Amino acid sequence: MVRGLLPPRSLACIATIAVALGVGGTAAAQQTLAVDCASQNINATLSSFTNRNGPTNVLNVTGTCNQSVNITGFSGLTVQGNPTATLRWNVTLTNSENIKFRALTLDFDQNVQQGQFGSLFLMGSSVSLDGVTIQNSKFNHGVTIDRSSYLSFTGAASTITNNGANGINVNGGRADVANVTITNNGQGGAGVGGQKNGIQVANGGSVELANRVFPTGAAANVDISNNLGSGVRIDGGFLDFNAESNNGASIHVHNNGDAGFELNAGDSHINGNVVVDNNNGQCFDPVNPCQIGAFGGNVNVEDGVHVEGDFFVGANAALIIDPGAGDAVTITGKLDLSFGTAALIVPPVDINTLNCDDTAWAVVLDFGGGTGTIGTNNCPANGPRGGIGPQGPQGDVGPQGPQGIQGLQGPQGIQGVQGPAGTPGGVSGREVVSVVQTVTVTKNSTALVLANCPAGKVSVGGGGSSGNANLALFSTLPTTTGWQITVRNTVNNTQTGAVNVNAVCVDTQ
Repeated sequence: MVRGLLPPRSLACIATIAVALGVGGTAAAQQTLAVDCASQNINATLSSFTNRNGPTNVLNVTGTCNQSVNITGFSGLTVQGNPTATLRWNVTLTNSENIKFRALTLDFDQNVQQGQFGSLFLMGSSVSLDGVTIQNSKFNHGVTIDRSSYLSFTGAASTITNNGANGINVNGGRADVANVTITNNGQGGAGVGGQKNGIQVANGGSVELANRVFPTGAAANVDISNNLGSGVRIDGGFLDFNAESNNGASIHVHNNGDAGFELNAGDSHINGNVVVDNNNGQCFDPVNPCQIGAFGGNVNVEDGVHVEGDFFVGANAALIIDPGAGDAVTITGKLDLSFGTAALIVPPVDINTLNCDDTAWAVVLDFGGGTGTIGTNNCPANGPRGGIGPQGPQGDVGPQGPQGIQGLQGPQGIQGVQGPAGTPGGVSGREVVSVVQTVTVTKNSTALVLANCPAGKVSVGGGGSSGNANLALFSTLPTTTGWQITVRNTVNNTQTGAVNVNAVCVDTQ
């Protein structure tokens, strides 16, 4: 709840108690006025209310109102179509509370011709929508809620559609969203100022999505779809749900141009019969779009949430998945934890793939009794595994050591017996074959490099050298076709260097 502002349900209760106790004198009389916008000015009719604190004042509107509507200083007013009505210019509520709009269309398309940017503006005010359509604000949000304002939904289903920027823009205030379709917003070019979402919350504002209608508690759907940006975007605000998974109604966020939910810092609590699918968010995976992207903050996912695709959590976020006694949380794609994220996952859950980068980790409780599945899981449970750091620079060559003491002369060997005389001639076709090969060797490993003689020749000697002092000569041996050198990595990180092998070849006799 927004500090300093009570929602309509609380205001109505306080007014009822005050009248019952005789607080503040005699209750104000109800006034019911009517305006036909074809021949009358709606603002002049609003000024005719003699007591703006009348909790049950009613204004019946007919026709199309082609002037800005200003509701200022009212406490308790219902503006309703009789039977229908259309407001075509800006509608601004200032310092007004317990206002209800019923059976109205706010069609701001006319503002383009008048050079205005239409919207339903709430400034220090609270309003509930009952069967209201808000549409066609080409260069603005459908609804704008400032820091001390409150929006709710009641009664019949409402629609917020085809607005140039956000469908609902919560700029520090609060919105309790139920029984509404929010679709095709953000269509003003690439969205006005990049704001192109179904709902956007910023500056410490909050939004609650519910699959029931106040005050009856009747089940009702919320559909957020086909917006140019995200279905719901939170920028340093708060997201909550009142969506039990067993009442038959759902909150369906689908087919938006970006993620279904984009959560940037703040606290987010996703709970109940929530389905997120076919959205097109890009969360560091160019192939598979993410349905939910959380970047920092605290994210709590509970009872019955179904994500059809990938769910990304990063930027030092904290994630808890705990359905409690409710239905399992389902993620049919990859739950990707990155960039310092820590997670606690409690059954029942069904997750296709749980993936951690080198900086993330997840504690997954035991799934005893078959209460959930995780198809693939590479996440460590005791902290991030860390990655292999970059190779450091090669150290300086050390100073040459002192010359060793000359050893004792060995005993003279026994003179050999002279062998038989050899055949005349000697070797012919002497040729040195040289091979230089660059090798990469991991720590404690070896690499083999060969120099082969041409056909018709054999090796009678050979040798070689290493261009990297950390790749030491391990062996130098003849082969049936030439000469081979083996080098060994003598340090703790991967080494790369050039190895030279020479084979002395002669013609076969």
